[in-house]
Amino acid sequence: MTKFIGEGTFATNIFGLKIMCKVHKGCINLRYQRFCLLEIKQLATHELSVEQQLYYKEITEACVGSDEARRAEALQSLASDPGLHEMLPRMCTFIIEGVRVNVVQNNLALLIYLMRMVKALLDNQSLYLEKYVYFTFVLVLIC
Repeated sequence: MTKFIGEGTFATNIFGLKIMCKVHKGCINLRYQRFCLLEIKQLATHELSVEQQLYYKEITEACVGSDEARRAEALQSLASDPGLHEMLPRMCTFIIEGVRVNVVQNNLALLIYLMRMVKALLDNQSLYLEKYVYFTFVLVLIC
């Protein structure tokens, strides 16, 4: 059972381990008792072209918007587009911030949409996601 301690902080018991997680300014700290297991900091971003910025805006709006058909199309694009490498840090930051805000507000619908984005990125065979394993682990653990 997850217990919310304060803004952006919660504790949970998973597989018999007491875990405390704190989200603060885009960083996620995951602690087991008093020892820090991992910390995710802001990801480095690269300059995006105008087309990439437009694509990012459209995809993120569609993934968390109310139009189910548009959302499905955006998730399919995330799962299959081979050119997402440069946008991946921004996508991860978008998802991290979305989880941080919506965990505090208990907005389950948007958390589900964000987890669908994570799944779509994981399904994309052309992305090199080893750098983002901790990111994925912590987000799924939080949700």
